[in-house]
Parts: sequence; structure tokens; C-alpha cells
Amino acid sequence: MMKEGIAQTLEYILPDNIKRAGTLHKTDIQDFPPKAFDPNWDVWEIASNNHVELEWLIYQTKDSSLWEAKVHAEKQGGQARLYFEHKNYPAGGGVQDDVPIIVFLDWDRHPWQATILGCMGPFPEQPKFRLKRL
Repeated sequence: MMKEGIAQTLEYILPDNIKRAGTLHKTDIQDFPPKAFDPNWDVWEIASNNHVELEWLIYQTKDSSLWEAKVHAEKQGGQARLYFEHKNYPAGGGVQDDVPIIVFLDWDRHPWQATILGCMGPFPEQPKFRLKRL
């Protein structure tokens, strides 16, 4: 079960009522040319343990609408700043870019907010979230 605080995993549910968990792959930076690498999602279904790697995570917001989120990384000095790009699913409209939070429903359909934290190294580093139940 998720708890408020710092975590690497989001526990979420979609309209199909399948419990899922998602983490981000490690991110890395390079000095020349200056670059940070966008991490993909690692998602698995809890009951079946089916596993998939995704660029875009489909999630359900607190109003039950479906959205998808991609995480971008930007090199800032010796660190990586991470942020979400959100868009409606499946239409793709309503793009919101450079957003530090995602609001989603947990396995019991309670709304949570996850704020993505920057990575300070050593690299490659596992991205983390600050979780808060709404």
C-alpha cells in the first residue's frame, strides 16, 4: 500500500479495475553535448505480474477522466530536472507540458498527487516521487 512521503512506485487503477504499479527507469546525464535522458515507465499488473515498458503512462484522474503522462529530463549543471507532459487519452488534446505533478487514483480509487523530484546523482539514478493523498 502506498504511503505519503518519498517513493519510487505509483500504485494506480484504470476503469478496467486491474491494479497496476509503475516506476520510472533510471535517468542519466552526459556533459557533451549537454543532455539528460527521458526515463520510460516500467508498469506491471499486480495479479498477473504482466509487465510492459511504456513511454506514456495511461492514468485516471480524480474526475475519472483518462490522461497519459510522459516524463522528460533536462540537464541543469550536474543534475537532472524532471517534469511531466500530460495529454488527454486517447484523443491527445489538452496538452500540459512542464508540469511537476500527476494526480491519479490508487487501487481503492482515492486521489493521490505525486510530485516528481529532480535527480542529483550519482548517475544513473532512479527517479522518485513525493506522494500525498488528496
